[in-house]
Order: sequence, then C-alpha cells, then structure tokens
Amino acid sequence: MKMKFKNLFTTLLCLTVAAADTNYTGKCKDLNKTLDKKSNNGIKYSLDNCTLDKNGNAVDYEITLECGDDSILSQTGINEISTFTNLKLLTIYTCRTKSSENLNLEPLKKLEKVSELFIKLSNDFNIPKYLKNLKKITYGRCAPDTISYSHIEELDLMDAEYYESKVNLEGNTNLKFLRIESSSDDAGDLDVKLPKHLKSLSLIKYNPTQSLLKQVAANTNLESLNLEFNAFDTKNDDLTPLKKLTKLTELKLSCWMSGEALNVPDFVFSLTGLKTLELSM
Repeated sequence: MKMKFKNLFTTLLCLTVAAADTNYTGKCKDLNKTLDKKSNNGIKYSLDNCTLDKNGNAVDYEITLECGDDSILSQTGINEISTFTNLKLLTIYTCRTKSSENLNLEPLKKLEKVSELFIKLSNDFNIPKYLKNLKKITYGRCAPDTISYSHIEELDLMDAEYYESKVNLEGNTNLKFLRIESSSDDAGDLDVKLPKHLKSLSLIKYNPTQSLLKQVAANTNLESLNLEFNAFDTKNDDLTPLKKLTKLTELKLSCWMSGEALNVPDFVFSLTGLKTLELSM
C-alpha cells in the first residue's frame, strides 16, 4: 500500500490504552511510577486516567506513549506496543519508519482487545490486518490508496482536503458506517470508490461529484445519510438518484437559499420512511 500525505513536521507516536488490565493489581500511583521507569531514550510514558476498584487497585486506565521529534518507530517500538495485551484503543500520530527497515508486525497479533485504531499524518504500517478484532479505523490527513479489510465495520476519513489520490473502499465487505469530512471548504481532489452495503454514510464539507452521488444512490440499504455543509444547488446539482434510498430514516442536507426560502430537493418527498430530516443552508 502506498501512503501519501502533506505537511509532516514532527514525529510523535501516541499509544492510548483503555483497558481493564488483569495483569496489574497495584495502585494507580504505583502504575505511574512503573511508567516513569519505562520512559527513556526519548520515549515517554504517561498515565492519563486511572480508575480504582473497591480495594483501591487500578482496574481501568489510559496510557500515552510519546516519541520525540527525532524518534522513529522501529522494531523495538512494535515489540513494546505488543506487550500491552489489554490495549483497546491505539493512536499513531505523525509517526514514521526507516525506509530501509522492514518491520515485523506479527507481534501485534497479541493485541486481541484492540477494537479502534486512529492513524494521523503517518506512514501506513499495514497494522490493521494484524488486529483481528479491530472494528473501527480513523485516518487523518492520510490514507492508503486502497483500504480493504473484511473485519472493519466503521471507517472515518478526516481532513479529506489533504488527500492527494484515489481511495478505493470497495473491498471492505463488512463496512457499515463511513464518514468522510473535510476541515476546510476545499475538499481537494480525493476520489472515493464506495462499497455498496453501507448503513450510514456522512460526506461532510466534501462537495461530492455527480459520479459519487450515483455511488451513494447505489447503497440502497442506507438508513442514515449526512450531506451537511455541501450547499447543493438544487437547480444545477442533480440529486434525483438519491430517491432510490427508500430505507433512509435519517437525512441531513445543506442546500442553497432562494431569496428567503430554502430550496428542498424533489427527491426528499420520495423518502416516505424518513423519521428525521434536517435541512440547512
């Protein structure tokens, strides 16, 4: 897979643990001391949150692992991450690897409790396929050309204006929830190939093309559709294909104003199963 991204200034790896760790039975303050001892060579561990049981022992906590500006995620780092066997949430933020080093990601298979992964401004380490119980991935300002994981149910592509290529999502056979959002008014040139079995789709500030709208309409099992902050022109934008979405129960849509009146697209009146309709300019 090929990763494309812009504006990579620093190198920072954040590892967040949210778990009930049966291997640790001490106090929160003792856990904090343990993490302090592990912090060295530009790598810092910190305890962000810690919950005690009735006996005063740590039963649920969050840990952040942070690498300095000159640090690179190495095989040692992968091996270290894999020791957190109660890890539930993994965040990799502006992290890179040596191009000459082929990382062995097999140790990550130990992370059987990880259900959510967040990758922002980072190389693609092909991590998701080693996390067999992963259910959600969030990419920020970067994404591989093809995202294809049969076990993923939810996918977020944030800061879409930073993406420079096509992103093919058709291979995500169990994907149910998809969100693509731009943080500016310019969504860039990102071209997405959608799967056809989505239950929920959000295209926010994305300005979808006519071709993409036809792909949306092909998802006839959609129950929730969010097209906010796209400001469709009902005179020039053909939204008619969306009338095929007869299973929609929730629709959020932004349209141009005509004088003081909001132009409601005709297809909306074909969606007789709607329970929630939010229109904005």
